[in-house]
Amino acid sequence: MEMKKTDQIELTIPANHKYLNIVSACLEALFERDEILKKNKDDFYAIQLGVHEACTNVVDHAYKDIKDANIYIKIELWSEPARLIVDIRDTGESFDPEQIPSPDFGGLQIRGFGIHLVHQLMDGVIYFSAKDGNHWCLTKHF
Repeated sequence: MEMKKTDQIELTIPANHKYLNIVSACLEALFERDEILKKNKDDFYAIQLGVHEACTNVVDHAYKDIKDANIYIKIELWSEPARLIVDIRDTGESFDPEQIPSPDFGGLQIRGFGIHLVHQLMDGVIYFSAKDGNHWCLTKHF
């Protein structure tokens, strides 16, 4: 099967909570313009929340002590097979996902659900650190 990319959008936003809604608005605009995505409105909310949680982790953890940093986001829509890929990159602190404890659903835990939530909402989640920064690759199939 031939892989076919239909659209690609790239954003650079300041690593600040007040700009994360720009990413959500961009995803919403993409969903409004694509026939495959329009048919999968329930997936839109999962993608929007998953991407927002990943970007929030970048702001809160990768850039926690760094000012004037950016988050680089590439959104790709593929028609064959039908999927949306969101690549999120930062140049902040890296981490080892294996060292993140699972959330305690029976306790009074307030924080620490983000990565677990991203994995539940998306069909594929890959994180790795490289010389050019940290990468999140989030995939949702349709």
